[in-house]
Order: sequence, then structure tokens, then C-alpha cells
Amino acid sequence: MILTVLEHEKIYVGNKRDVAKKQISKADVEAIRVIDINNKGIFKWGNRYIIPQQWVGIISLPGLSLEILPKVSDLYSDAEIKETLLYMFKVAHNIPTKKNVNAKVDFSKNGLIEILISNYLEKLEHYIREGLLYSYRKVTKNISTVKGSIVFSKHINKNAMNPTRFFCKYSKLDVDNDVNRLIKYTIIEMKKVSRDFSNIKRLNTTLVYFEEIDKITEHQLENINIQINRVNSRIKELVEYSNLFLEGYTVSLSNGNNSISSMLFDMNKIFEVFIYKSYKKIFGTKILYQEGKNYLISDKTGTKKKVKLQPDILINTSKGFNMVVDTKWKVIKSFAKESDVYQMNAYVSAIPKVDVAVLMYPKTLKTDYVVGDYKFYNVSTNKELKIRAVDLSIAKDETLFKTHLLDLLI
Repeated sequence: MILTVLEHEKIYVGNKRDVAKKQISKADVEAIRVIDINNKGIFKWGNRYIIPQQWVGIISLPGLSLEILPKVSDLYSDAEIKETLLYMFKVAHNIPTKKNVNAKVDFSKNGLIEILISNYLEKLEHYIREGLLYSYRKVTKNISTVKGSIVFSKHINKNAMNPTRFFCKYSKLDVDNDVNRLIKYTIIEMKKVSRDFSNIKRLNTTLVYFEEIDKITEHQLENINIQINRVNSRIKELVEYSNLFLEGYTVSLSNGNNSISSMLFDMNKIFEVFIYKSYKKIFGTKILYQEGKNYLISDKTGTKKKVKLQPDILINTSKGFNMVVDTKWKVIKSFAKESDVYQMNAYVSAIPKVDVAVLMYPKTLKTDYVVGDYKFYNVSTNKELKIRAVDLSIAKDETLFKTHLLDLLI
């Protein structure tokens, strides 16, 4: 059973579930409360209702999958939202987007996470057919023949009474490497949230091919840093898909005899990186992401600087776009938040040569009312604030969207 809701849509709490009424049970909400306990701000909590905020994805409860989709447009269907969001994921994570999404996927019937898993499995099964990647790794082992070099300090300690053994350090061509450990970890995490029989079956089948690969912990995952080169370039898309999943806020826990899992993505971050990568295609090296060399204040001597400024995007081109762009995944009611405007004021005041600050929100009917050009009063020269709405409904049309992005800066 899948209950699909949009961001900022009320989910009611009653004695029992009622999908038609967007209602979950009291037991469901207590499980969700545990997931949200780390103060991630996933939900706004009310009296007999909860409202999802900027996190999208899935929470898998016993017998129910709660799917949260972003509100990318007032007039968008669930299927169109899933297709657009998948495209945003791929752009943000450098996954090639020229090929159409798997034609077998029915966006109207399949959950977002199941679509992502299905696409991942398509790449994974191709990787398995080609053969798992082998790589050299350093091994330190007590063996019967000399390989590589003898580690004399350990050799003497271990083999003083056994002259037939040698403590050696050598390189071994092995399938148990960081790439395959990352993939195995991803498969295991996907199994926790998937409720689709076909996907679960395919995940179990692929996992068999990774039996010889060590199972790693979340802490060990943090130390994995895979560099793509000519030798391993074929696994680039697979690694990017793994990173996409694992950068989501994932929680797994047990509630009595029941297993509860979630995989949720911060839309504020997805929107920010998606806009940056889209402008990067246009401006190339003339655009900077979260550049943090500027400060708001210093002491009177100018030697000690305080309050670092780190705008989402800095654009400086030959066409004269000396501007900062900050993205905000928010629903605007009457005007931009005062804190957002104060932040833009700080940017144009303190960052050299920047004359224009642009606040970008996702386009909705409410956002259109506040779109416009404004000026800052408290600066000596003309400094502008532009409030713009990004129309994500045209994001998949790269030519049209490129024109749209350029128009937003004018």
C-alpha cells in the first residue's frame, strides 16, 4: 500500500489508516516521530496531523509506504513530478541524461524510490555482465612463500620459532575493492526501503555476485573515495547513482518486531546543486560554487576578518553578469523572507564587483506575485535584488531551459 503526498500537504492522524483520506494511524505517526527525532525538520507537527517539509523520498512502515514528492509545479501530475525529479537528481549527480528513462517504468504507478532502484539495477546488471572490476590492493599477511617484501619487525615477532612462514607485504589483484564494497553497501540499503517484488528479487540476485566482497559499516563508507580514471571509467554512472542514494538521509530501525526504514532527500540541496550544474553548462569557468573567500566584517586594521560569506553561485562573465545567485526551496506567501533579503544585502555590500543579487525559488502561482526587480536603500551605489521563479516544468527540455535560465538573470 502506497500513500503519496506532496510537500506541505497535511497527512492526517487517526485510529486507523485511510489512504483515500491521506490518513495514517497513531502507531504510524509514532514510528515517524522516531525517524524525525534527530531534529532534521522532516515534518511540521500539528494536532492530529503532520506536514512534510523540504525532504522527499519514502518512509517504509509495516504494510505502508509513505511517499513524499516535491511540489515542483501547481499543475503537475505525480508522474510528471517523478520524471522531473529524477532528471534533477541525475543533473545534480553528474549522471548522463541524454538517454530516456527506462521505458518499462510506469511513472504513474511506481514510487519514486522504486524508479530510482530500477534504474540503478539496470546499470548494475550491465556491470555484472561485463564482469566485476578488479584492482590491486596492499595485503599484509603471514604466508608460506615470499611475496613482495618481508615486514621484518612483524616477521621476527610472529615467526621466530617457525622458519617456514614469512610475514610479507605485497599487492594483490582483488575483486574486494572500494568500488564493489560501495555497490554492495548500496544494494543492502536499497533492500531496506524497497517494497516492489520485482526490484527486491533483482536486488537479491545481484547481491549473490558480491558474496566475496566485505560488508562495510557506515563509518567505513565515509573513508571510501573512488577516483574515476580510464581504467575504471565504465563504473562512473554506477558510482554516481550509489552516491545519490547514500547522500540521502537514511534511517533504519526496529520497532518491536517491525522493521522501519526511510530514504529521504533534502530538496533544498538538490535544487541548489541542480541550478548550479545547469548554469555551469552555460558559463563554464565563469561560475563559482559556494566560493568562500569573502567576509562581511573585519577589525579596524583590516587584518582579522569575521563572518564568512558563502553564496550558492557567483557569476562573472564578459557579458557583465557580476552577480550572486542563491537558491531557496521554499513556498513564498507574500514576499521573500526577510532573512533571505538580509543575506542578499550582505553579499552585494561585501563582495567586490557584485552589483546584483538573485534569489531563486521554484515557480508556483504564489511565487509569481513576488517576482520582480528591487533596489537596496542602504548602499552608496546602485545595487539590485532580483527575485525569480524557476520553472521546473520545462527542465527536461535542455534548450528551452537554458534560455529560461538566462532570462532569469536579466
